Amino acid sequence: MSNETKYWLCLIRDTILPNEKEKLNEMLNEADEISKIIASIIINLNK
Repeated sequence: MSNETKYWLCLIRDTILPNEKEKLNEMLNEADEISKIIASIIINLNK
């Protein structure tokens, strides 16, 4: 789910005006962090 979110955020980022990209980049960073957290949880559950 978070990878799909990152995909759509990247598509939106690449089509909007430059002055609107800062907030979208923040959202993309948050989605990336969430993805890393979920991956870490999954890895640790399988140990």
